[in-house]
Amino acid sequence: MNYRTISDLNQVILKRLHIIPRDIDLIVGIPRSGMFPANLLALYLNRPVTDLGSFINGHIYKTGERGQFFDTRQYKKVLIVDDSISSGSAMQKCKEQVKHLENDFNIQYCVVYAIPGTENKVDYALDIVPLPRYFQWNILNHTVLEKACMDIDGVLCVDPTPEQNDDGERYKDFVLHAQPLFIPGSRIGTLVTSRLEKYRQRQKPG
Repeated sequence: MNYRTISDLNQVILKRLHIIPRDIDLIVGIPRSGMFPANLLALYLNRPVTDLGSFINGHIYKTGERGQFFDTRQYKKVLIVDDSISSGSAMQKCKEQVKHLENDFNIQYCVVYAIPGTENKVDYALDIVPLPRYFQWNILNHTVLEKACMDIDGVLCVDPTPEQNDDGERYKDFVLHAQPLFIPGSRIGTLVTSRLEKYRQRQKPG
């Protein structure tokens, strides 16, 4: 399995930033996973950023302001960004959405991660990562969790403090009221924990 963290994403963007033209006027992120790298690229290139839907409707994000219309005379060269490409269907759908704008803008496409053989489907691919691959920023919504094992304390919820970890009343209270760290969007197949068996919740028969 090829796993990439948010830190990995940031590092590869910084390492390969030099291949992105400096005359880009506007960065556009494909929701939802593309918005994260789009914002990083916009930060490092010091360019305005917006999401795909807002770009189609003529809006960009401005510091301290919302819903600002942009002047097409000011923004001509546009970079549309996604986190990855696999089959290319999502990128093709995006291209179809902006096809009517091709006469007004010079639109190029960028992904951070491509699988081998898909580099030619975009103008810029920052890194090549083969399948199977999973990303920190969306794995909690991925169906792969149904086949995964995850710890409870310190992963899905906070760790107990030394005072709470007394195997007594305070620990029971912690187990009943532990605050979540992450809330998965997909069902987790198996929970693996060092909690004692007596703390497993059992269903009553019948």
